[in-house]
Amino acid sequence: MNTLKSKILILGGNSYIGLAIFQHFIGGVDFELFSYSRTWDYTINELQIKQINGSISDRQVINDLVSIEPHTIVNLISLNHSDSELDLELTIQSNIYPIWNILFKNDLKGLQQVIYFSTIHVYNQKENIQVDEDHVPIPKNIYGLTHLISEEINSFYGNKNSFKALNLRLSNTFGYSNLDFEKGKGWQYAINDLVKQAIVSRKIIINSNGLPSRDFISLDFVAKVLSKMIKSNELKSSTYNLSKSQNYSIIQIARLIKEIFHYDYNQEIEIYINKTQKVYAKMLESLTNSTEPYPVFSNNKLLNDLAIESSTDIHQELKKFIEKLIQGANEN
Repeated sequence: MNTLKSKILILGGNSYIGLAIFQHFIGGVDFELFSYSRTWDYTINELQIKQINGSISDRQVINDLVSIEPHTIVNLISLNHSDSELDLELTIQSNIYPIWNILFKNDLKGLQQVIYFSTIHVYNQKENIQVDEDHVPIPKNIYGLTHLISEEINSFYGNKNSFKALNLRLSNTFGYSNLDFEKGKGWQYAINDLVKQAIVSRKIIINSNGLPSRDFISLDFVAKVLSKMIKSNELKSSTYNLSKSQNYSIIQIARLIKEIFHYDYNQEIEIYINKTQKVYAKMLESLTNSTEPYPVFSNNKLLNDLAIESSTDIHQELKKFIEKLIQGANEN
């Protein structure tokens, strides 16, 4: 007997994370996939995913999205951290308006859950403590503030209209999305930029002392969590940290990349800090044993509620990422 596939609508499907999710889902999960983005996307078309394009302020676009009758809506639409501080009107239109507009006064028949991708920037990142979901959010920038507002919008309509409202506070992502070095998305993210530099120029230039540490999480694990969350019948409306629960400094990541190229590809990668200062072996050893304070964002609630294991060792995730990028570069 044939069973109907769950309809998954991803808002912001042509984003860096959206493309990675679609590529992960194709052929691997039993979902019927739909993508909304402002403009038509070639990669999504190649994946044979139905696209709805246009302005989300257009009533006809909203009607087209509602007519899908999705089981799950995943919202990925947002400006990045830097751009969110530049233009208040554009930031509100991008970071708040999409989720609000689709949930406001629309009869979304069959809607079971809305998964909103928020950010760990809702927390005060100046505190060197462990942060779980019970920690009071204190955003320190407009990016974090607008995501916190959108979390509340999702939770409000979830309670009002009886769907599961799930908010995922995402840490710093890295990994494979599409392989085009010139037009590909996501190269501005820290680890992606370091890996690209190593592949293209055999150098890594760090525009700081290399000591700032961050929580880095792979796109593969993000897609794995999302797939399990969509299929779960046990979850209730809630907010989760989608993090690795472990921090690495930029110089530690650079060293891991250097080691992978040395042992796996017999290539030597030079590392520079503050743009011009070359880092030699003794200095590299010293720097990688030092980090600047940064909160540890606990992922225990997510792992427990989804009964899922944490992402694999970051060294292995980096190896997999580098392998895919080199393979893609060779094919092109």
